[in-house]
Amino acid sequence: LIVGAIQDIETAEMIAEKFGKTSISLMSENKGTGSKTEDTGLEYSATTARSISDKEVPKVSVEILQGLPDLQYLALVNRTMAYKGRIPVVTMG
Repeated sequence: LIVGAIQDIETAEMIAEKFGKTSISLMSENKGTGSKTEDTGLEYSATTARSISDKEVPKVSVEILQGLPDLQYLALVNRTMAYKGRIPVVTMG
């Protein structure tokens, strides 16, 4: 499968599905601080929370397919190997 820029949204969605999906890890971090004053002095607290989650995303998005520059293409070989290429322009001069 070799494709250049695609303007039709339905066709771009169909082609993007052919490239499949991949899993990415997302990490988020939250920090918090607090303090309060009492008779015994100042109390201070700090917290940090981190979480990692996996998310499935398309390998090639519809926006990428629609925004390919002129003479550039994406190729899918044997449903597993994806390539991005450019057709060279040779001028005689």
